[in-house]
Amino acid sequence: MDVTIGEAARRSGVHIETIRYYEREKIIPKPIRTDAGRRL
Repeated sequence: MDVTIGEAARRSGVHIETIRYYEREKIIPKPIRTDAGRRL
């Protein structure tokens, strides 16, 4: 099941920028992306 960053943020109760920060700091793994750059 593919989940957008917005949906992941809503489900986890954090802001989108928080998820991006966690990815940059390697707190969570960076997502696999499509050729168009969308997260899977």
